[in-house]
Amino acid sequence: MVDHIVSCARDLTPDWVIMVLQGLNSSGQVAVATAIHRDSPATKFLFISGYPHQEELDHARSHGLDILFEEMPFNPEKLFERLLLAE
Repeated sequence: MVDHIVSCARDLTPDWVIMVLQGLNSSGQVAVATAIHRDSPATKFLFISGYPHQEELDHARSHGLDILFEEMPFNPEKLFERLLLAE
């Protein structure tokens, strides 16, 4: 599954990847984002979660990922504004 996700991102070269981080340990999801970043370094990431995930976010940022983080529940309008401002 991970290889398929990374392969699709490689083919699409997305401007943004939005991921919901689930569970207390999201290191696997952050590893997928890091793999996408290796292939598409200009891709920006928005992570959404009800848990802060500070250690995982710090790790991802140390590998050069451009990350926005939004805690749940979130306001969709505010989220859209953040994405536009981050462009």
